[in-house]
Amino acid sequence: MKNKIFLFIIGIFVSCSTFAQAAFFTKNDHIQSWYIQLDNFSGWDKIANNTDFQDILKQNKTTFDQLNKSDFHFIDFDRNGIIDILFQGNINGSEYVLIWYNNRTDYSLVVQEKGRIYQSNLCQNEQALIFSVWQNACCGRNICVNTQYDCICTNNTSFFYTASKSLIYRGTFLPGKLISRPTAFHLDGIGYLRTQPYVDDSKKNGSNYAWLGNTLGMYAPNATGTIYAETQDEKGNFWYFVRMNNTSNTLIHSDRFVHQNEISDANQCFYYGWIKESEVVLDN
Repeated sequence: MKNKIFLFIIGIFVSCSTFAQAAFFTKNDHIQSWYIQLDNFSGWDKIANNTDFQDILKQNKTTFDQLNKSDFHFIDFDRNGIIDILFQGNINGSEYVLIWYNNRTDYSLVVQEKGRIYQSNLCQNEQALIFSVWQNACCGRNICVNTQYDCICTNNTSFFYTASKSLIYRGTFLPGKLISRPTAFHLDGIGYLRTQPYVDDSKKNGSNYAWLGNTLGMYAPNATGTIYAETQDEKGNFWYFVRMNNTSNTLIHSDRFVHQNEISDANQCFYYGWIKESEVVLDN
């Protein structure tokens, strides 16, 4: 079979839902290795009165005193010997990850993301904190978000930047096993990213509505991505589970993620989904 990856996986698939990250996005508890035991801390007023933090509390109609204090953790995310603060917990029904940077005189909120940390590096070898946050599709939303943060230390200051943001549509089947090595590819012609490894165009109504059915988006020739898993449908067709690179002009008209209007910069994120093998050319 043309451009076949010679590692067939009998798929164990899980729909993108509450526990979807456990199936494809490997979870670890390494963030706990960053926790520091500190018996006396005098900076709670500075944390509580931070302007950005107060805005979050007001948006969620709650107060600092109503939060669970066990959700606050002392960490040193940039390994400079100065204590910073991590909050990972519930704010009036919504999960948040918040990190305050200690600049020796005050605390600034450098990360504010909805979701939970599901993966990080271990606290070792003087390396700064790298972590990923998973935000479930819930409460009427249809898009799961996987965001990776990397720490930058420069000019006697430290901050986090968004290294990548990937979107997974609710109902997407995630593979339980991966190929041995992710493989880069490009499209030979027009390609269709789908939520499941089979064609369902039953609700499609012309090219302007290509995001209906199980189609997530229509990609132009030479669009690129990375293959992470594969399976075979009932008709014997092979499918690849991929992450698409959404560079300029790769998507043909509006896609399903943008149409949902849930993520302001959706078309600048990576998209996960399934693409038929016949539409793909593997890169050497």
